Parts: sequence; C-alpha cells; structure tokens
Amino acid sequence: MDQHFKMLMDQITESSNTVRKLQEDIHHNKQKMNPASSINGVTIVLLFLWFIVLYYAYNFSVENQTLTEALDEQQNRVHDIYSTIAESLVYHPMKSYRPKETEDQGAVMLDLDTVNHVLGVSADLKTAERVKAKLDYPNSNSRFDEAPQVLSSQCFSSGVHVWEVEAEGHWDIAVSYKSIQRKCKETSAFGNNTESWSLVHKGKGNLFACHNKTKTPVSRALQSSRIAVVVNFEEGSISFSAVDSTVTQLHEFKAELRQPVCLGLGLHHVDPPSRASIVKAS
Repeated sequence: MDQHFKMLMDQITESSNTVRKLQEDIHHNKQKMNPASSINGVTIVLLFLWFIVLYYAYNFSVENQTLTEALDEQQNRVHDIYSTIAESLVYHPMKSYRPKETEDQGAVMLDLDTVNHVLGVSADLKTAERVKAKLDYPNSNSRFDEAPQVLSSQCFSSGVHVWEVEAEGHWDIAVSYKSIQRKCKETSAFGNNTESWSLVHKGKGNLFACHNKTKTPVSRALQSSRIAVVVNFEEGSISFSAVDSTVTQLHEFKAELRQPVCLGLGLHHVDPPSRASIVKAS
C-alpha cells in the first residue's frame, strides 16, 4: 500500500509540474489572444487538471478501501483462528455440557448447578478440585453457596449402587438426599444434618464417619486413595470401604432411605491439594 501511495504522489507531482508549465505558456501567449479566448482556454485547462486530480483521488480512495477491507478480513480470520485455539486450550468450568443418556444407568457425573464457587470441575464432569479463587458460576437455587461441596447429577431411589472415588487431601465423600439444604453452611455441610451420611478425611490419615452432627472416629487406618461407596436400599445400608488389592470396610451406616440419594463430594483445602474423581459406578 505504501508503494502504491508513493506512485500516486509522484503522478500528482508530475501533474502539478504540468500545471505550472501550462500557466507559464498561458502567461507568455496571453498578449496574443483576445480576453474571451484566454478565459475559455484557462477554464478548459483548469477543468482538465481538476478531472485528473479527481481521477487519481478516486482511484486512491477505491484502492485504499479495497486494501482496508482485505486487511480487516484477514484480521477477522486471524481472530477466529486464535479464538478457536484458545477455546480448545483454556478450560471453562461453566461451558454448557450435559451427559448424553446412556444404557449405563450406573454412570455418575457431577452436577454443575450444585457446585460451590471454590470448586473447579473437569470437562468430563468426573473430577472436582478445591481452588483458591472463586469461580464465576451463575446463581442457582441448587448451588451450595457456603459449603465447598458438589452433588452428582444422577440420583437413585432403589436398588444397589456402588461408586468408587479416588480422593486426596482434606475431603468428604458422602451419600446425600437430593433435598439437602444448599444455602447455609451449618445445615448444608455433609454429615451435619439428617439428610446426608459422610466419610471425612482430614488429610493426615484421620477418618471420621458423620451423620446428623455426630462424628464417629474410624479406627482403621486409610491405606488407599480409592474409596468405594455402597448404597443398598433394600437392606437400608450405606457403607464406605477402602479399595486396594483388597476391599476393607471402614464404616457402615444403617438408614431407612426414603428419598432419592446422590453421591456428594466435599473438598476443603487448597494446600495440600484437595481433589476427588469418580472412577467407577455400577
């Protein structure tokens, strides 16, 4: 574009030199012409030169507009490409996603409508992690506003269900009624009400079984990061076991389950990292 502009400027300069030469010729021959002829000649020359200027100005304007449009188009393409790449590299916790219906009725994923603002959730809705800065989730009546918790999107009201969770840090793994309170920390924390049953790990190997504000120490030491949760509606039981090369039961609650229950995860510390992943459901 700079070369084209320079060429146009050279042409305009050449035209200006021509104008000056014509003016000198007109002045030299002025005495030889009558006034009317002189005026008409000057008028014609000036009009001719004016058309030349307009022609170059118009061409420059058209070319400049074309180049500008081409540049804008390329910038838009680059922006679209960058946006696509950025979208694939940067994870947005609230990106719209819902699991497809499947014949696997045991499939369990986390419900983004319930997740607390200090928990990040993976794109596959299987892992939750405690984060330092609050995440910008939209307001929801289902969301835990105070307790750093999340529920599964699938809840069950009959049968036997087994969920296996890999967890580290300071965590709660819970079975909770879907109707659990969400807005008050005291009444919504897993194990602190009549609507949830929780196994709590304090991060130093200490385990507690919690229900309705009653905290029971678990005597067995935790030797594995994988916990199996078994809910049996017919027997009215909820059990938590450590899964390694063998399965070791840690605690069992007896409960008459009258409402749909969900898997719940609570994550309490950033350092050391607290995270949990649903690795198996049946």
